Amino acid sequence: MGCFWVEEVYVRSKFRRRGIERKLVKKVEQEVFKWNSWLYLFVPLRTRMQ
Repeated sequence: MGCFWVEEVYVRSKFRRRGIERKLVKKVEQEVFKWNSWLYLFVPLRTRMQ
């Protein structure tokens, strides 16, 4: 057992507002659950406001 880290997710501006970040995080969550492990997800507020 171990843990998974997602420190930042970046989506280019021309691809934003399509739910890409949400889909990526959902896929990561699914993989973490397969391993019955922990996920540390850190997305700074500054990246969410751009």
